[in-house]
Amino acid sequence: MIRSWKKKLSITISAVMLMAMLLPVISYAAANAGFYYSDTWKEFVGSIYTADPDSVTVAVYDENDDFRILSEKSDRRQLNGFDQNNVPYYSMSFVDIDTDYIPTRLVITEGTTVIETVYTSPGRFNYFNDEVELGAYRIQGSEYFSGKLGGSKLQPNDTLFTFTPEFEDLDYIKLSLPSNYLANKVSLFNPTNTVGSDFELVDNTVSSSVYAKSIIPDQQYNIETHEYEDVFDSFLLQFEEPLLKNHTYQIKLSSTSQGNEITLAGAGSNYYSSISAGKYISYQFEEETRHFFQEQNQKAFFNLTLSSPSTGIIITSPITPVIPDTQAVTASDLGNASDGKVSLKLDEGTTKLQLPLNASELIGDNQLSVEGDGFSFLISASELDKLTAELSEEQLKDSKLLLNLVKGTKTDTAAAIKASNPSKNTAISSAGSTISLTLSVVTADDETIDLGAVSTSFKVIMEVSGTANTDLVGVYQLMADESLKYIGGKLNENGQLEAEIGGNGTYAVLEYDKSYVDVSSDFWALDKIKRLSAQHIFEGDNAGNFNPQGNMTRAEFAKVIGLISGVSEDASGASSSFSDVDGDAWYAGYVEAALNAGLMSGMGDGSFNPSGEISRQQMAVILGRVLEMKGVTSDSSSDASSFTDQDNIAVWAQQYLDLVVQQGLISGRPDGSFDPEASLTRAEAAKVLALLQSL
Repeated sequence: MIRSWKKKLSITISAVMLMAMLLPVISYAAANAGFYYSDTWKEFVGSIYTADPDSVTVAVYDENDDFRILSEKSDRRQLNGFDQNNVPYYSMSFVDIDTDYIPTRLVITEGTTVIETVYTSPGRFNYFNDEVELGAYRIQGSEYFSGKLGGSKLQPNDTLFTFTPEFEDLDYIKLSLPSNYLANKVSLFNPTNTVGSDFELVDNTVSSSVYAKSIIPDQQYNIETHEYEDVFDSFLLQFEEPLLKNHTYQIKLSSTSQGNEITLAGAGSNYYSSISAGKYISYQFEEETRHFFQEQNQKAFFNLTLSSPSTGIIITSPITPVIPDTQAVTASDLGNASDGKVSLKLDEGTTKLQLPLNASELIGDNQLSVEGDGFSFLISASELDKLTAELSEEQLKDSKLLLNLVKGTKTDTAAAIKASNPSKNTAISSAGSTISLTLSVVTADDETIDLGAVSTSFKVIMEVSGTANTDLVGVYQLMADESLKYIGGKLNENGQLEAEIGGNGTYAVLEYDKSYVDVSSDFWALDKIKRLSAQHIFEGDNAGNFNPQGNMTRAEFAKVIGLISGVSEDASGASSSFSDVDGDAWYAGYVEAALNAGLMSGMGDGSFNPSGEISRQQMAVILGRVLEMKGVTSDSSSDASSFTDQDNIAVWAQQYLDLVVQQGLISGRPDGSFDPEASLTRAEAAKVLALLQSL
């Protein structure tokens, strides 16, 4: 029993309470408390979270209503968090060992406030103040999810948050994506295709940026398995250098992210999201190293809304100018045409170009040329008109056209190449500039209308590295599904790569060096095979073979001659012109295109014979027709072809053979013969097609 010291302690506690009543103390009220009595160990332990620890006393009562004052373990006192007004709260620990009583009631006095705890179960006492929300230090910040399309994927350069840390030496941030757990709706990031460099941290205070060093899924404790498990509605980003206090930061998807990293929850309201800054703490538990995120700064957002799908173009979240990188173009800037172009140059450090909506009228019959760091592009007035053709009059009123042009880094490009998972016999590397392009309209109400779905076309000119093998370079689009889409491109007189692109996306100059098991390093057609493989005109089989001595079929040649000559594949899906070409066959579009262009014809009986082998003289005829299509004609002053087997060459092939010989595409066999009836091999086709392409 504890009656023996009741009187002495009652005087003490009375004195403490009297002093608390007399002193001008501001009471913040404890946030919560929890105590537990162990009958087995005869211990009474607990803790209190309070803003005023020096004013707290804890009295425990036994079954006879006698009490004693518990002593705090002051060496365990530590800052535990902050309330909504950033008032600091501390945790106080209490331990009473070798007890000779059974606690029945617990009273906490904090300044002038007396708190009666709740007896929840034998030996357990709890108190919870629902008016106090403890957490990290609240900071200023903004979110950029509200109004976005529910169920959509965030795209490269999309901003997630802005925030201003208030503490020093914080090198991790935690992003909690919009979620409504009561409705079982959560936004998720995909851990299998997301890397640290998919996220860019922009310091708006000093106009600099860095990429995240690594990404770590958040974890939660599973009470059923008693294990910590990864969750994917929130994650941590690590950075090389700590955040700077009072600097305003913007966290966004980088220009070379794939657009498949984050999927928003379905349309709805009452979503919660937050951005936190802190430290990643490691500690040893038995023989296991464990980690936890020590959150020190936080900005939470409540009642967010994700929009429902609608027809037409989707209006996303309002634009807030968070970085001073927008270059406004005036009507007078578009009136200085020269040599058929209106030329603009992005200011250093600028990534956004704002154009008047009537830019197409202002440039007239000229092309708009925009030059940036390592790239430039040209777009005609008619293509500019296509961008806004589907917008309503209300949307167009007082709106501006925004071109977001962000130069990617080699690190980001390398990460995208790795994510594409190239085959082991293919070496892909960055060979020049990378550019991410986003076209949008900014309305008078500062809303952004994304133009990514609008079909348009313009020319992009990209720098090529001086160390690149120019026979193997091309422009690729870094797709959202992590694949690399070959766009093409031709080298101009300045050593730059020019290509036609179709609008929003990330584009990179890559070197594509493919090797084949059955093509040796000294094979006579090696360079031609590599060159056409880099252009994705020729491909090998799944085993890594090229089959250089294999014979070309008519279907295969229809495809490669179409790709070389620039004859577009007929993808209309219309029925085939030939009785033996199924409209669903992989080659049907190429065969139809070759027929329509006058390059190839049928067998005279309504068939095409797609699996039949193409002869060398048939190849010569087709090459000759391509040359004629390009305006190349036979030179009557030059000698006609003269082979030892000239008499075996068909009359219908002779004039075309003369033309291709004059152009240096065919030289014949080593013995002076042409061998017109022989089947064309894949290696021979690679050689003549590469030569044709070089003209």
